[in-house]
Amino acid sequence: MFRRPLPAPTLYDAMPRVEAQDLRPGDLLMHRGLPGRDEGAARPVVRIEPVEDESGWVLITQVSTRFPGSETRERARADQGVALAPPYWPHGEDRVITREDIRAASEHVGSRAIQR
Repeated sequence: MFRRPLPAPTLYDAMPRVEAQDLRPGDLLMHRGLPGRDEGAARPVVRIEPVEDESGWVLITQVSTRFPGSETRERARADQGVALAPPYWPHGEDRVITREDIRAASEHVGSRAIQR
């Protein structure tokens, strides 16, 4: 039986992470793109809410990039680490991550960062 090799680490993996429950409105939540080409895209967080009747989970609401004026939602464990983009990242635009982006995002996250 053949196994697919794990993807090589990219600069996306070096982006600072915070616990999902520590997200704030306006944070830019980073989403993985294609390695080596357009490595990440970010969307602004609108709100974070606990999932009703399910402790330990949060509902992350973000601005939709596909449908202007609408929102998307996803569930995450409250203690799950999520990657944040630097505050200047263009909303919804895929682009290559640089070491300067990682430094700026780390400064922006500050003490909320999960220590790895």
